Amino acid sequence: MNIIPKMSGAALTDDKLILETLLNSEIGKKAIADRQKDVLAFRTSAAKKLAELDAAAGASFPKLRAAREAAEAEAIAAERRWREACDRAQQARQAISTASFAHDAALREAEAKLLSTAHPEIALFVSEMDDAHEACFRQFGYSNGSETNRITGKRVDYTVNNAASIQARQHAIREAQERARQMRLEPDQTTVPARLQELRNGLPAIKGLEW
Repeated sequence: MNIIPKMSGAALTDDKLILETLLNSEIGKKAIADRQKDVLAFRTSAAKKLAELDAAAGASFPKLRAAREAAEAEAIAAERRWREACDRAQQARQAISTASFAHDAALREAEAKLLSTAHPEIALFVSEMDDAHEACFRQFGYSNGSETNRITGKRVDYTVNNAASIQARQHAIREAQERARQMRLEPDQTTVPARLQELRNGLPAIKGLEW
């Protein structure tokens, strides 16, 4: 249906007149009413959603804030306990360091008293053993030989030495020196000479060459 009246010979209708005519028509009024209805429904839905969000926030946010405050308080307390524990650990390290220093100083003082009054033969024995250790090198010996297999007739060359015997004596010398040094810390020094002689007698001799 043409809602614009025909006007024979009339001037062209401007846009404003056309718009007013459309709005005042049944179709225009219905379109406006439908539009308003849609807008109202949209706004009603948005308002409902807003109310639901506000209600949900009102129910959840107090709990969340309370949980946050509790967690922050717990973290602060934990940090305080950690710092206190760090302080105690530092104090403990300082205490053991101080005690260790005092112990070492007292130990050195006590050892110094024992060393200064140790039997003089101990130092002589240690020096004697240094000379004995060095003398072992001058007793090294070796010999070359050969042997012929009676069946195959093949000749085999070989070398023998007393290196193992020398090493055994040198090892025993070092052990004897260490045992002699330990005697310096013993209260009773009257038995030292006899025990040093036992160490001398116990040193293994350097063996000769064995074929």
